[in-house]
Amino acid sequence: TKLQAKCREASKEIDNMLLKKLDADLKMSTPGSLDHKQIQAQKEYWTRMNQKIKQIGTQESDPVSISRINREISQETGGKDASLVINDLLKVFGR
Repeated sequence: TKLQAKCREASKEIDNMLLKKLDADLKMSTPGSLDHKQIQAQKEYWTRMNQKIKQIGTQESDPVSISRINREISQETGGKDASLVINDLLKVFGR
């Protein structure tokens, strides 16, 4: 499906760009500082989202399971489904 293709691409972006950038930002920030804690929280959020996005994109083919995972994403993000989370990611990287 379109959502699965979008999730596959987004998962690659998260792995290859976003998480690496957050790791680099963490190294540059002072441990214990507010900035460090915020970056750590962002990394944890995107790691969780990436697991679910990757699951939709590469590990699931059952529409019911995909819908369930999409609902989990929506619950965790306050109403944003996988497509909206991916759109947020694209905005961050200006694509």
